[in-house]
Amino acid sequence: MDEGDHGGGIVVFCRLQRKGSVLLIRRAASPHLGLVTIPGGRKEAMETPQAACIREMREETGLDVVSPLLSGVVSFFSPASRRETLCFYFTARSFSGRLTSSPEGEIFWVPVLESYQLEGLSPLYRLIGPFLVGRKGALLVGSVGLGQGGQVQSHDLRWQ
Repeated sequence: MDEGDHGGGIVVFCRLQRKGSVLLIRRAASPHLGLVTIPGGRKEAMETPQAACIREMREETGLDVVSPLLSGVVSFFSPASRRETLCFYFTARSFSGRLTSSPEGEIFWVPVLESYQLEGLSPLYRLIGPFLVGRKGALLVGSVGLGQGGQVQSHDLRWQ
């Protein structure tokens, strides 16, 4: 799942950090085949966003995150598809389990600053990622307008 998936609905993402590195996934399935971003996916019915974050991390990485904190709520809108996706971003530093890639993609740690320079990086991770390491205790809010192919056309991101 890539930020701003054009399918609409509610999506969660988890930025897991460890010793100056962030856990990323290189997507193995279409429509986001080959893109690098943070793990995440769709919230299921009757599931809280935080519970969805914990479940998605277990499914995609094999890790059980502990107490993920809400760090952002961003709306993505694509005029072409006329669909809106509401994304909840969480950050976590504590986890247990064994790191395991899944059919969703290859999982790997990379230093935070290097993460923005990777080949195949999702343009939406490049936009949102730096905000998620920004102000402690502040919530990232806003909206992102997407053009054809999911490219960022406009955004109104701010700390609340």
